[in-house]
Amino acid sequence: MSTTATPTPDIAPPATSAPASAPRRSLLPKFLQNPWGEPRFLPVVTWGYILWALVPVVIAILFSFNAGKSRSVWQGFSIRWWWGDPNQSIFHDPQYTQALVHSLLLAGLDMLIATPLGVLLAIGLARWRGRGSGIANSLMLIPLVTPEIVMAVSLLVVFTQLAVIPFSAIHLGTGAQVVGQVTFSLSYVVVIIRSRLASIGPQYEEAARDLGATSWGSIGRLGSEYFQWMSQKM
Repeated sequence: MSTTATPTPDIAPPATSAPASAPRRSLLPKFLQNPWGEPRFLPVVTWGYILWALVPVVIAILFSFNAGKSRSVWQGFSIRWWWGDPNQSIFHDPQYTQALVHSLLLAGLDMLIATPLGVLLAIGLARWRGRGSGIANSLMLIPLVTPEIVMAVSLLVVFTQLAVIPFSAIHLGTGAQVVGQVTFSLSYVVVIIRSRLASIGPQYEEAARDLGATSWGSIGRLGSEYFQWMSQKM
């Protein structure tokens, strides 16, 4: 009895998929591909500017302790130019010491006058929603964008040429310098306080008013919350 072998169907080998191509690498960095992602370029520019501005100041301070007169070659550490030399040191020169004392006096008076005025102005601008509030905010920012030399010349013209009370009562000297310092630094106080008021919000002031506090009492409560908030941040 003969047996015939039945032919087996040819089974095709499984089709192999084509090898996946490697992902194309872009020539652009990631921070350029996604401008809305985490900023990396801006911190580099910021720190570069800080180094560019502060490194010369640090070098000048370092060479003020140089033992010799050279401003480019380090000749050893010494306090000769601060106190050691009885003829050429800063603290033995009455002009330098008077300038230092006068600068500290102006800084103290500026702080005592500009801080309360800036706080009141910041609260007023933050609460003002009527006509003219935009103009007042724009005028408050003018000292920030005005060059210092332009403001100095303008104040000099006001104090010397404008014969209008109370400008005519301000004579050149410490009084005019204090007015100029306060005028220049007031905008900085307003900007800092307004940003802190925006971050705190009006809820503390509203809660104080709901509990029966007066307008001045609610502002005092807001101030206490502000200083508490600042102490937690520091």
